Amino acid sequence: MQLHIGREIRRIAKQKQVKQIELAEMINTSKQNIYSIYQRKTIETGILVKICRKTTATTPTKPLNFDLSKFKCFSKLHFLT
Repeated sequence: MQLHIGREIRRIAKQKQVKQIELAEMINTSKQNIYSIYQRKTIETGILVKICRKTTATTPTKPLNFDLSKFKCFSKLHFLT
């Protein structure tokens, strides 16, 4: 089964009680763009890395902590660890 990355991002955000507008502010985009990201089966690597970095570094009260290491394609990227 292929991972639907948008659903995974939405699931984690919901689990961490981070609203769509909060996630948008974290990565400097619009609420509408976050909705669009939630609908995507795939996502550009740059956007995914931005979400991972920004949500971990800038939100100590509600960190999403997206962990790219669980995705095989990212597990060996040293700059993400």
